[in-house]
Amino acid sequence: MEQLKRRAFKKRAGRARLYGPAAFLALCLALVFAMSIFFRVSRIEVRGNSYYTADEIILASGIEEGDNLFFINRFTVMSRMFSRLPYVETASVTRYLPNRVIIEVSESEALACVELEGQYWVIDRSCKILTQGTAADASSLITVRGLTPVNPTVGETLSTGSADEGKADYLAEILDQLQERGIAGNVTRIDMTDLTNPKFDYLGRFTVELGPRGDTEYQFAKLLSAVAQLTENDRGTIDLSLEGARAVFSP
Repeated sequence: MEQLKRRAFKKRAGRARLYGPAAFLALCLALVFAMSIFFRVSRIEVRGNSYYTADEIILASGIEEGDNLFFINRFTVMSRMFSRLPYVETASVTRYLPNRVIIEVSESEALACVELEGQYWVIDRSCKILTQGTAADASSLITVRGLTPVNPTVGETLSTGSADEGKADYLAEILDQLQERGIAGNVTRIDMTDLTNPKFDYLGRFTVELGPRGDTEYQFAKLLSAVAQLTENDRGTIDLSLEGARAVFSP
């Protein structure tokens, strides 16, 4: 009797070992099948856009109504948008059950313009080339002098030759500070001729000398502090190249 019980137990254990993995696999297949049938995209929302329309962003993303929500590769979607829409600075893609996708973007601001052989190239604060501009664009944006673009391409970061090495990086730091502090509209020209001492006009009254590349954020803090202590009638040069908190104003 005891032997019969042991044999029955072994048979049940064997069937459990056999059917356990098969049942798990069947459950997984059922889940995949259910996901492929349900959770279809029926709503695509776009937020944060102003330069591009919602339809342009959705088209560039490659997401379509009817796509399976779980099979959307967010990194692929963002890569498509960055490559097709130069003005997109950052992007995120969020999926919401059962059928909604939200695309949120922040767009670059056209800040400056560089010239090459009579052609104008519009750049943002990171020196990404946003578009090929016109003379009218050049008159409404900050004009950058003292560096020569090499093979400018829309959507790519501004590149220069060996003679201008380091200038694009320093320029990006300057433009970033101008945008972050909301003072880009007070500057019409940046001269990058001398990498050790870039200059720009400010408020139509001052020539600002930055000095060698270092803590650019601190240099701009010095600038605003110095301007706050001057009068509206003051005109001249503000030298920020000295170490420490001192800025030198020369009428």
